[in-house]
Amino acid sequence: MLMLFIWFALSCFSLVNAQESLPLSVHNWTEILYGEWMVEFYAPWCPSCQLVAPEWKRFAEIAPKHEVKVAEVDCSSEPAVAMIFTITSLPTIFHVKDGVFRNAKGKRKVEELVSFIQNREFELIEPTSWSLPPNAFYMPAVVRFLDLGLSVTKVNKALVNHGVPASLSILIVGTGVLASGAALGMLILCVCEYFCPPRPQILNVVGMEGEPPEPIVTKENDMERDSVLEDSEDGSWAEIKPPDAKEGDEDQDPPSLHRRRKVQK
Repeated sequence: MLMLFIWFALSCFSLVNAQESLPLSVHNWTEILYGEWMVEFYAPWCPSCQLVAPEWKRFAEIAPKHEVKVAEVDCSSEPAVAMIFTITSLPTIFHVKDGVFRNAKGKRKVEELVSFIQNREFELIEPTSWSLPPNAFYMPAVVRFLDLGLSVTKVNKALVNHGVPASLSILIVGTGVLASGAALGMLILCVCEYFCPPRPQILNVVGMEGEPPEPIVTKENDMERDSVLEDSEDGSWAEIKPPDAKEGDEDQDPPSLHRRRKVQK
C-alpha cells in the first residue's frame, strides 16, 4: 500500500512539473528573447517534422530539469514569425539564450537535445547573424506589418475561392486598404489638431481664419505708438495719449495698444 502511494505521488509530481512546448505567434514571440530556450520551426505537412514531433514532445516534458524552456512555431499558421527568422528548411531548431540564436543542426533525438544542453555544445556554434536582428526594438512592429500584409493576401485568396473574379477581388481589397489608410490618417490628423492646435501666424499664412498675431513691441517702435499703457501709482494700467492727439480723433478707430511697464527710477 505504501509503494502504491509513493508511485501515485511521483506520478502526480511528474504531471505537475511536465512542460508542454509553448506555441509562438505574432503576439508572444518576443518571450524567447529572454532566458534560455529551445525553439522548433515546423509545419504540419512536413514529413520530417512529423517524425520529430514525438521526440520534441518528450524533450519538452524533461526540459525543466535542465533549466531550459521549449517553444515551437507553426510556419503554416504563423508565417510572419517564420519570415523574420529566415527559415529555409523544416524542421529548424534554434537554441536561444538572452537573444543570441544558434542553429542546432542535426539535433533531432531527445538524447541529442539533452546532451546539447547539458554539455553546453551550443557554445561551440557560431551565433546566427541576421540582416534584421530579432532582438531589435523595431522588430515587433515589423512582424505586425508582415502579419497585416499576409492577412490582406489571405482575404484576397478567400474571395477568389468563393468565386469572386481575381480582378474584382484585387479591386475590393485595394479599395479597402486605401479606405482604411485614409481613415487612419484622418484620425491621426484630428488627434494632432486637438492636442496641438496650429498657431494663428500659421493660419494667416495658409489663408485660414484666425485672430491676427499681436505685434511684438520693441524698444525702438514702442515710442512711435499713438498710445501706450503705463503703470499708474496704484499699480493699475492707465492709457496715455500723445500730446498732439485731438479730441475729434476719438471717433476714429482706436490705435493699437501695447503695454510697457514703468521704468524704475
